[in-house]
Amino acid sequence: MSSNSQDHFDFDTWMQLFEEDPAAFEAKRQGEIDQFMSGLSDKSRDRMGKLQWRIDKERERSSSPMESCLRVHNMMWDSVYGERGLLYGLELLIETCETREIRQQTGQVLEFKRS
Repeated sequence: MSSNSQDHFDFDTWMQLFEEDPAAFEAKRQGEIDQFMSGLSDKSRDRMGKLQWRIDKERERSSSPMESCLRVHNMMWDSVYGERGLLYGLELLIETCETREIRQQTGQVLEFKRS
């Protein structure tokens, strides 16, 4: 959403636009996405662009707005709980930290003689 609309999203206005003129809704939706993306760093823009592409493909495959919503919802949960998702990454991080703590606790202390 544009800088003014980021603070306030009016669902009813967007819904009315979708019902009255789906093409205008889509153009406005794409404009908001493009404006958001333009404010990102190159690396973030690339990643977000790929994510948006996946979302758009799921929307295209859907036969209704509700199905589209459910597909995107499932994508979100897969990114948390799915293979190599957020939960996997956090568990790997915890395991790595615990392994380092074990190594630190079992380290050998060397004695240096003074000259």
